[in-house]
Amino acid sequence: MEERTEERTEERTEERTEDRPERGTEGEPLCRAVFTPGCDRTLRSPDRHHPDEWTVDYGRRTGPRLREDLPEHLLRALATSEAVDVLVAVLAHPRVPSDLVDGLLDDPSELVRRAATRRTGDVDALWRAAEDVRTVRVAAASNPHAPADLLAELARDPDRNVRCTAVRNPACPPELRRRTEARTAPGPAAFTGDPAD
Repeated sequence: MEERTEERTEERTEERTEDRPERGTEGEPLCRAVFTPGCDRTLRSPDRHHPDEWTVDYGRRTGPRLREDLPEHLLRALATSEAVDVLVAVLAHPRVPSDLVDGLLDDPSELVRRAATRRTGDVDALWRAAEDVRTVRVAAASNPHAPADLLAELARDPDRNVRCTAVRNPACPPELRRRTEARTAPGPAAFTGDPAD
């Protein structure tokens, strides 16, 4: 009887520890439980990252990525970080809940707004993003949930990158794509180089 009780207790302990990351002495999660590759340092609030190990290279975050098997409660805890790199990493996670994405759409950081705009399914938020800075407009134009009328609006954007992204969106109606490509196709003056090059 005592053996069965011990076995059940061990099983319950194993089940509980699968959902919880390894914790440091302060009760905060260890880096290796959140990031891959991680280390044995504790991730302290409010930033929950090691700024000395994260670098940004031409807008792409380098360094550790969030673990794919990260529990939702940790994603939610990381979404409260004040560090832009951590928020962008949360938004890039394949299982980020949609309410976290939508909660970061109005973040003061352009990088966070851009990452959230790429992932949102909120059409009203995409329309708001169409009035934002160029990089956020590009993100709205690339979002697969963008409706045809929004893509038509973005296809007339003053910025060429926004226009091109809108017509390359798989949700773009074929007629809009044809009209826009015909208007923006390079004419003979664009070909000034040697044809042999």
